Parts: sequence; C-alpha cells; structure tokens
Amino acid sequence: MTALQVHTAVEISKIHDKLDRGPQKQKLIKKALSVFKGLREISKQNTILEAFRELVTTLPSAVELLDLNDTEYSVWQDVASALLNHHTSFEELTTKLENADMQEDPKNPIGSYLSLFVSELESALSIFIYLNGVTRRDIPRELSNIQTLVDKGLNGMVLSNIQSILTSALDKIKIITGLYTPDADETVSHLGRSSVFAGSATGSGMITPYGAQHKRCLPGTRIVVIQQIDEWINSSQGKQPIYVLGDVAGTGKSTIAAEVTYRWEKEQLLASRFFFSRGNSGTSTATDLCIHLARDLSVRYPHLQDQLSKPLEEAASIFQFDKLWEKLVFEPLSQLTEKTVLVIDGLDECTPASREDFLEALLRDFGQSNPLVHFFITTRLEDEITSLLQSRQDVVLARVQQTEQQRRANVRDIARYIEFEFEKMKNPPMNHQSAQRLLERADGLFIFASTVCAVLAKSFERQRLFDDILNYKGFTNLDGLYLGILQRVLPSDPFSRQALNDVLGVILAAREPLSIAALQACCPNVSSVRGIVESLGSVLSLGGELQQSDAETFVSIIHQTFRDFLLQKKRSCDYALNVHTAHSTLADACFQTLQRGLHPRMAEAFSGGEVTLDTDLDEISTSLRAKSEPLLCYSAVYWISHTIPVLYLHGLHEEIRTIFTEKLTSWVEVVALLRGLTPIMTGLSRLQDLMKRYGDLPGHQFANADTQWCLEAVRLLQNNQTLLQSAPWQVYTSPLVFLGEDDLISKHYRLPQFPIIRKAAVPLSISGFSLNWGEPITLRGHRLCINCVDWSVDGKCIASGSDDHTVVLWDAVTGANLITLYGHTGPITCVKFSPSGAEVVSSSEDGTIRRWKRDDGACIGDPWKSVEGAARCFAFSSDSRDLVYGTTVGLVCRVDAETGRLIETPQRAHVGPVNALSISSDGAYMATAGDDGALWMWYWTPHEKPLVPSHTRRHQSPILSATFIPNTSTIVYTAFGLYTCDVLSFGTNGIQKDEEEQHTCIAVSNDMESILTGSNMQTIWTWKTEVLDGSAGHIRHGEMAYANIRCLAYSPNGRSFVSGSSDSTLKIWETDLPSTPAFAFPQRGRPSMLMMLAFSHDGESVAAVGSDGAFKIWEFDTGKLQLGPIATGSSLSAVAFHPNGQFLACGKTITDVSIWSAFNGEPIRRNLLNDEGYKELYALEFSSNGRLFATADHYMNISLWSFDPTFTVPSCIITNIRFSPDGPNAMVFDPSQQFLTYRNQAWYIGQPPASQVPEEHREQLIDRIIGSPLHYDDYAAKKHGRKWIDVESSSIQSLAVPLEFDGRRHAIFGGRIALGAKLGDVMFIDFRPTFHP
Repeated sequence: MTALQVHTAVEISKIHDKLDRGPQKQKLIKKALSVFKGLREISKQNTILEAFRELVTTLPSAVELLDLNDTEYSVWQDVASALLNHHTSFEELTTKLENADMQEDPKNPIGSYLSLFVSELESALSIFIYLNGVTRRDIPRELSNIQTLVDKGLNGMVLSNIQSILTSALDKIKIITGLYTPDADETVSHLGRSSVFAGSATGSGMITPYGAQHKRCLPGTRIVVIQQIDEWINSSQGKQPIYVLGDVAGTGKSTIAAEVTYRWEKEQLLASRFFFSRGNSGTSTATDLCIHLARDLSVRYPHLQDQLSKPLEEAASIFQFDKLWEKLVFEPLSQLTEKTVLVIDGLDECTPASREDFLEALLRDFGQSNPLVHFFITTRLEDEITSLLQSRQDVVLARVQQTEQQRRANVRDIARYIEFEFEKMKNPPMNHQSAQRLLERADGLFIFASTVCAVLAKSFERQRLFDDILNYKGFTNLDGLYLGILQRVLPSDPFSRQALNDVLGVILAAREPLSIAALQACCPNVSSVRGIVESLGSVLSLGGELQQSDAETFVSIIHQTFRDFLLQKKRSCDYALNVHTAHSTLADACFQTLQRGLHPRMAEAFSGGEVTLDTDLDEISTSLRAKSEPLLCYSAVYWISHTIPVLYLHGLHEEIRTIFTEKLTSWVEVVALLRGLTPIMTGLSRLQDLMKRYGDLPGHQFANADTQWCLEAVRLLQNNQTLLQSAPWQVYTSPLVFLGEDDLISKHYRLPQFPIIRKAAVPLSISGFSLNWGEPITLRGHRLCINCVDWSVDGKCIASGSDDHTVVLWDAVTGANLITLYGHTGPITCVKFSPSGAEVVSSSEDGTIRRWKRDDGACIGDPWKSVEGAARCFAFSSDSRDLVYGTTVGLVCRVDAETGRLIETPQRAHVGPVNALSISSDGAYMATAGDDGALWMWYWTPHEKPLVPSHTRRHQSPILSATFIPNTSTIVYTAFGLYTCDVLSFGTNGIQKDEEEQHTCIAVSNDMESILTGSNMQTIWTWKTEVLDGSAGHIRHGEMAYANIRCLAYSPNGRSFVSGSSDSTLKIWETDLPSTPAFAFPQRGRPSMLMMLAFSHDGESVAAVGSDGAFKIWEFDTGKLQLGPIATGSSLSAVAFHPNGQFLACGKTITDVSIWSAFNGEPIRRNLLNDEGYKELYALEFSSNGRLFATADHYMNISLWSFDPTFTVPSCIITNIRFSPDGPNAMVFDPSQQFLTYRNQAWYIGQPPASQVPEEHREQLIDRIIGSPLHYDDYAAKKHGRKWIDVESSSIQSLAVPLEFDGRRHAIFGGRIALGAKLGDVMFIDFRPTFHP
C-alpha cells in the first residue's frame, strides 16, 4: 500500500470509532444541520443586504459547531477564531450597506463572491463533521444537498489551507464591497470643480453657489426672524460675529437667507453669498466655498484684486482647505476696514469632513478677532454642527421655530404664503376648512406648502388633486407628497417609469447641473427629456426661462429632501433610484461624447486660428465651453468620476482602453484648456489603484496594459505639467517626442511626420524620459539647480528648494506640483518640514529664514533675519520648541521655533560655512559639520539653556553632509569619502574613499537599514548599515546615471527616496531597484562636461568635445558612435568639421587649436594658430571651401584666418570683429565666403576690414546663411519652464525641450538639431519628417 492509502485507512478507522458516540454526536448533527440550512438560506435572499444579514446570523452558529470538535486537529480552533473575526467583518459590511440605504444594482458582483465564501465555508464544515464521525446516513433524506456535502469528506480541501481559503474569500468580498460602496466623497474628491474647470450656465432658478434658485420671503412673512437678524447685524459690539439659523429641512431657511442677502446687498454690507448643494461639483465642499468667496471679494473690493489674482489662479491645483482658507478668505477679510457680512446657506449640505474643517477655521479666525466681519449661516442642526456651536459665546444659534411664539408665527407665514399662491390660480381649490388641513399637513414645513402650490399650479384638476393630497395617508407628510407627485406624473406603462428613472438618476448622479440638451444626450432612449423635467417642475429647477434652448436650460433638484427621498429605499420604495445605474449611464454617455467630440488640435479649432505661446487660454476655454457639444467639457472632466463606482461592469474596460488608445492626447489637451490637469492626475492614479485591486479578484477584466496606460498617462502629465498648463496643444509633439520607443503612448500616438529622437551612444543615456516600469518619477518645476529636499512625516508631500529662489511643494504620490512658494530673493539653501508636518521652513542666501503653511503656502509672520551671514542648514529639536541653524560664516544659532527669537548667544564653531546640522533621535546630542573639515559634537540642553560643545574631529577635506542614524549614537557623514563616528566613543571609520568621487549628500532610512549617498560623479550609492563598521566593505546597489546629485531624502516608510540634482529635476525612486539598474554608468572616472556640438558640412555626422580633452563623432541618422572617445591631451571647448568631412578642428584656446583625422582620430597638425595671449575659444568654423577659418574668443572678438589644403601655418587676415554676448553659439559662413554670422549678428568679410551688416538687412541675411527653419530659443524658459526649438512653419510643431539641455550646447543643420546637456547627455532630433512627411 502507498503512504497515502495507509493515511486514508487510518483516518477512516478513526471516523468509524466515533460513529456511536451517542448524545454528543446527535448534538453535533443537530447544530450542523442548523448551520447548513442557514447557509443555504443566504442564496435565497433577494438583496445583498439581506444575504449579509443572514450570514451574520449564521456565523456564530458555525463557531458553536466548531467548538464541538472531538478530533485531535487543532486547526478547527484556528478556523473558529478566524470565523469570529469574519463575523465582525461581515457586521461592518452589513452596517455599511445599511447606511448606504440604496437601491441595489442587479449587476453588482458582490453576490458571486459571497456565494464563493459560502461554498468554501460549506466545504470546510463538511470536512469538519466528516472527521467528527458524521456520515451520509446520519443526514435526513430530505436534505440531500447536505448529504452531498458530507460525501465530499476529505476530498474538499486540505486541512492546513482551510483558514487561508476562507480569509481569501472574505478578502475578495471586502474588496468588491468597498469598490461598490465607496465613501461619499471618495470618487468625487480631486476629480474636478465645475466652477473652475467644466463651467456651466447660470440663470433664474439654477442651483449655483449664489443660491439664485431661492426666492425672497413673501412681504409680511418672517417678520420675527428677520427682526432678530437685523438686531444682530446692527449691533455695534461685535461680540457675536457669527449668526447660525438652524432647523429641520424645509422650514424656509434658504428663503430667509435670500431675503437678508437682498437687503444687505442694497445696504452695501454684503461681501458674498454661497449656497452649498450636496452632490453638485463646485458647491459641495469647503474648498469650493473658499474659491467662490475669494472671487466675490475681488469684485466687491477692487483693492484686493492683485492680492487674490495669483492665489485664485493656483486654486485649481490646491485641494487642502487650510491653504485655500488662509490665502483666499482669512487674509483678505482681515484687511477690510468696514463692516461686511458673508452669507453661507445650507452648511449641512457641505461634505462632513470639510464642513468640520470650515467651522473650526471660522471659529478660530473670526470668533471675536474681527468685529467688522460677520457670517450669517443657515443649516440643518446635525449633531456634529450643534456640538461645535452650542457652547460658543461668539455665536448666535437661532432656530426658525425655537419658541412657541416663533412656531405660531411660522404657521401664520405658511398660511399667508398659501393664500398668496392660491390667489394667483384660477378657481383655487381651497376654503377655510381645507386651508387648515393643508396647514396641519405642512407641519411647519415651508417646502411642503411650496411644493403643493407648485403641483396645483400645473394641474387641470386642482380640486381633485388637492383632495387627494390632503387625504393621502402614507409615509411622512413630505415623503407622501413626493410619492404622490411621482405617481401623478408617471403614466402607468413600464416604459414611462424607465424613462423617468433614467432622467432622475442622471440628474442625481451628475457632478454638476446638466442642461436639458446634455440630459438628452445621456438618455437617448427618452423621447422628451424636456417634457419630463417640466412635468416635475414642482421639485426640479430649470435654470433660465422655459423659452430658452435646451442647451441653455440647466436642470437641478430644488431641495435636498427630494434627493434624499429618491436615494433612500426605505422612503421611496419602488421609486428608489439606483445610483450605480445612473453612474453607468453617465459613464457610457461620457465615453460616447468623448469618442465623437474629441479631435486633434482642439485649441486651434476653438480659437479660430493658429495658437502661440501668447494665445489667451481663457478665451479658448470659454469658446470650448460655449461651442462644443453639450456634454463634452463635462465628460472630459468627470468621466473618471463616473467610471470608478461601476468598474465592475462587464465591458467597461473596453471603453477605458478606447480613451487611452484613441483619444488620450486630445483629452489631455481639453483638460489642460479647462485647467484640470492636477485633479486628473489624481483621478488617473485612483483609477490605476482600483484596477490593481480588481486584479486581485478572479475573472477580472483588466489587464496589465490597462494599469500601464494609467501609469504612463500620469507620468506624461508629471513630466509635462508645466508645459501643458501654458501650451496645451503641445501634447501632440513635445511630450510624445521624448517618450521611449516601447511606451504604449509612443506606439499609439507617435505620427510619421513627428520629429524623430535618436539618443547618441554616449556613456549617459537620457534620464527621465522613458516610462518603463520601475523607473523613477521625474518632477519638473524648478528652473535651476536643486539644492535641498525634504519629505513630510505623513509621506504625502515633498518640498524642494532651488537656486531659482523658490520652494516647491509636490504631491508625493502623483508628482503634481501643488504650489510654488515665492518670497526669497536668493538661492534656497535648506528646506524642512516641521515635526508636525504642518509647516515648511526654508533658508536662503538672502539671509532670511521663512516659515510657510504647508496647506496653503502662506508665509507665517515676517522672515527671520540670520544673525550673521546666511543660514545654510538647520534642524528642529526633538520637542519641536527650538530650531538650530548653521550659517555661512561658521555660527551655530539657536532660536525659538515659533517666534525666531534668539535663545542664546550664537557660537562660532566653524571657520567658514556650516554645511550640515543634525540632532540625535533621543535629543541628547547634536552634530555640526563644515567646510573647515571639522565635525563638532554637542550636548543638547533644555530650552533656554546654552548648547554645550563636547569634542571635535577634523578632516583635511570639507565635510559636506552629516546625519545621525535614527535611534543610535552613530553619525554618518561625507568628506569626499563616507565615514561614521560614534558620539560616545568618538571612534571614526572610513567606509569608502575615492580621490576622484566626492559624496555630496546623504540620507538614512527611518528603519536604520540603509543609507543613500549622492556624488559629484552622477551616481547614487546605497549602503547597508550593518556593514558600516568598515570590515565588510560596502554593498553597492549600482550607479544610476544622473546629473550631479545635490540632495536626497527618504520617505517616512523607507519604500521610496527622492533625489535633487544640478539639472533642475527631482526624481522619486522606489527602494526595490534592481541590482543592475536601468541607468548604468559603464566606466569609472570623473565625468566630462560637454562643451560644444558641431555638425559636419553634409549634416551626416555630429562631433562633441568635452572638458576632459576628448572628442567623439556620431552618425546622426542612427546615433551610432563612429569614433571616440579620442583623447587630445588637453581640455577642449570648441569644435568644427572641415567641409570635406575628413578632418576635425578643436581646442581650448586659439593657440591650442589642432587638426585631427575624423576617420581614425590621429592628429594631423597640433597648435595650428599663432596668437599672443590666452584667448579661450567660444566657437570655431570653416568656410564651405575650406580656405577660411574663423575663431571667436572670450574677449568677444572674432578672428579670420586663411588656410591651404596642407594646413600650413595660416595667416590672420581679419581681426577685432567684435560681437555681443547674446544669441546662439552658432558660427556660419555664407556659401560665397563674403559674409559671416554669429550670435544674431552678421559681417561683410569680402575684404578687410570687416563691416557689420546694416540692421535692416541683417535678419534676412542671417536666415539665408543659416538656411534652417529651426531656431533654438533659450529664453522662453523664464516664462514657460522649457526651452524651445521653434519651427517656422508652425508654432504647434515647435518642440519644448526640458531644462536639462543647455542652449549653449546645441547645433543645427537644416531640419536636424543636436542637443547636449552640460553633464553629457546628447540627443539628436530630426525634423525632416515634419517638413517632408
């Protein structure tokens, strides 16, 4: 017998031994039958919620069954424990579905995964009872299905896997339930604001931030309430600047707000009014409120316009409430010198999280601090609102029906309103008795009375309808009224019911109000959307007059109570709307609209002509909204928002792929025109994350290519966000040109007539443009070298400082540029987040230290002036009370972290700049390091007590960076090499020393496991801390080709790090990089600085010279290296081909110029030119016949030399041609040898002396001599953050070049251009396909 057969026989023997256990067995059978019946009941439930409830009821019984275990298998105890945890999870899921209280989508996939869990549990329990001696004959015949389960026995699953199988099945349910019922704001957050991006028309009755849909109070009503409000606003004491009018929904709070708004506007008191509307993008969050208030303030108070213009422009990419509140609301309101009031209506409609943020900020900043600024707020009194307001002395908390007197007045007001409305009707259906009954039915709710009047006004059978309303017995008064309205509007046929559901569902799910034309596009099977919305005129608002076109008439729900009624199944029963179906309808309409409406060159189509960098984007955006098809702008901004809730639907992945594969570039162009790039980056990242989560489920439809499309789209925007914000139409050229050939976007969208990129075969490849998996995220936003970087403690934000005088805050997930901080007037030397993460502190060579609010970028207080010199580095104390900084003159200063007050006399610890300062994790020690090679250790002292220097160690070379390893007494630092030093023993170990390579910066992970160093040789090194004792050498992760690394920072979780470099870019790297990284530096030695590029006279070859004295020659069409590197023995700064292509001239100075073979690199003639003095070369060039040779030197002088074919000593025939320093570094002879052009100047050289060409002929002559339609613009970077290759034929075809490439290192030949970066990157761009497709 085999081992398996022996094992099976033993197990069966054990089972038969248990068959006659009597009462215990019967108890087990009874409990098992009960559990199995309960599990089978789950599949019979009509809804997922009911199925969850049944499972929650059954699982405790399953645990009780497992407690009856009479076997030696301990696994059942573990399974029972797991089921208890699962029971808790299912209770939470059940509560989530109950709270959602929504009509379920019959297509939702939760049921199939729930069935999988139940099936796995049944199999596990069948094994359990089999092992406990229960056989088929113990189960009643009528339960044959359970008999079948028992028959499975040990064949069901492996015992050791039971727990993991059940947990896996539960995890799938959690995933799909979480995707099906996301948090209320999750799919809307950051996906766009209508007031900023998509735009919509406004009109009478339209739901807008201004609350235009609400009418004023009827004369003679609301007298008591309005009188109390008047007394409040007219009070001169200002002790209660906040008035909150609260009550239940439908009591007329918004009508009262409309009345006082009208009065205050006439009295010149009103600054702004904002109406919250849940579910409508642009009116549902506190950030929406800030933007709207700021716009009103800039109009109401012209002196605030300049202050608010820039923050309003940046608001589109800022989603932190505190940041917007500070800049857009608090600061401008604080400057007002006259009484003003702001009306905020419907606060309860604000999303809960941001509502709390608003109230906290309001109470903090305007409680009693500014008696001139008043806030009038209406709201339903939710518990969290009441808890914040009820105990405040600076808040008036009033109600519409607070006292008996007010309740009676409210009833009288409703009666007056009913009487007024009925008087406008012919044959009004009301007598005194019926009026009283209507008042009783209204129960103090104005919304009930107004809705009844609106329904009756449209009815032809008013009396019968009125009687029906009064006699209706079902539901609450308001619910019954809404139900009756729907029943009366809806014909009896099922097709009309479906049409009504379709239209109402779209209205409810839309992120902003849609026009009738847009609704019709969403519901093509509905014959007349206008007919439906007009029939529901008592509960729907139609913005604009009825005679307006469908495109001009926008539809929204009048009151939130009707929205709640439709979405809550308990209230609306058969009329409940399925929000997922509505999202599906909108997603499908968005996809179809984008398919039809998106075309290349959208900016040109809606601008009426060619677009340039100076084109007004706002005008194009306005034209796009007005002239495109009704749903296009909405779809561009919100298709992701509607897709996310229904990603489970079959076939949706195909629609998403179509957008990516066919419409991506035109979609990005439209979104950029609508100022929506930052939220779209967030939306794409969210979509990618959800696709990955769906990938964990069996039978999912999303492939790796789908998530890669999302990744590549986000990377495309990361690399080009600044460019696309200023020139959206560039999406068709520049971003695509610099993509890798294997990228999906490149394969689908690179057109044959696009410029062709060829990367030259140089040691360094182009970094940051290829978007393959695992490569870094490149952040572009600075314009000069990046000196410092820090990562926030929550891991969500990165701060960087640059020589361009700015600090930039970045989204660490998407790479989006959140905000740029302006204020410093010199290069930034250090930037750090405060320990709480709420502030950013920066220092600059301008001698100041500034504190900024992270959320809004506001500068906190006045800048702190450094005591002497400029601060170069700083650190916070462990208790966050102190900030210590080191200066350029060697001082160590300690100041109060809140005020900047000097705590102790500065100590001069170093001779020269202090480069690094670090405090140990326990706060006991501090270390400083400087240019003088000194490493000082200090004992940390309590607040207000002087720091105590302990001891020092000196190196012969400067110490550039130093930091403590977390939770240790060891400091690691760089002084050319990498060293460690223990504070306690002060022993030093040298880990790595290299006379050539200098380690410039350092970072240590929080888990203490790894260290990063960046060097001046374009490399990032990684080290393991366990080898820092010096005995095991170093572990090298590989050298990543990059520019000079200036700064490094780990993410708090250690999974990523960010590096900043001299090429003005940041890169975010994953720490699990392969051992052979994508960017390899194949040869050692100090990197050469690229000095100049030159084309051969036929344009087929390109030569480059470097500061290391070597030259190389490449074939332009292939990028293949033809020759080199050829060492010349001295540094080189200029190069030129001889017209026959056989020779090359290069040199550093005029007397160094030598001739070399372009075939084998052999020297032909050294030190060719005789000249006096040191004259460094700027440029060289041969005439087309090879007989003339021109040199330009650093004295701004051009000399002309005559040559013969044997390269005998040439003679200088013309000298002292003076040129200006500005312009491209391209020297070119005219083919006739009569003219020469250089740096936008031209000279006649036909005979000595040379003469400058007159200005009126110069431009035409230069264009003829150069003979290329390409022009390299190195100055556009100041405005647009990119350098440009201008193409004469079309500004759209012009190419934006990343700032890494230096305008002084380029060469142009016809339609070809060679670009070089200072640190060696070389690329060739071929524009000939553009001109000759």
